[in-house]
Amino acid sequence: MANFRENSIGRIREGQSAEISIAMYPGKIFTAEVENADWGVSAGQGIPSGDLPDVENPDNWFNLSQRFPVRLKITNLDEEQYPLRVGASVSVSVFTDGGFLLNGLAGFWLRIGSIV
Repeated sequence: MANFRENSIGRIREGQSAEISIAMYPGKIFTAEVENADWGVSAGQGIPSGDLPDVENPDNWFNLSQRFPVRLKITNLDEEQYPLRVGASVSVSVFTDGGFLLNGLAGFWLRIGSIV
């Protein structure tokens, strides 16, 4: 599950490919696929229905964009070689349709960040 800012989620669709770097495995890039992007969060509801995820936003002097959960499935995970831990720090790039140049830059930036 990755939380994306509302100004980044508009082009994310089910089935799109993604790449993930996990801080505990420097230099390793995992491939993934978007399973779904949630359509709402509980913040801003008058009376929460209990059906929407609650995503934390820090209190600041200016209005931060809301974050929406996106569920990803890692497609090349060898769980014996790379066991995952709950709460691990990850970076995610989702490759949206029609963004050839930006998708390439995002993939490059993810790789740089995975080794730094």
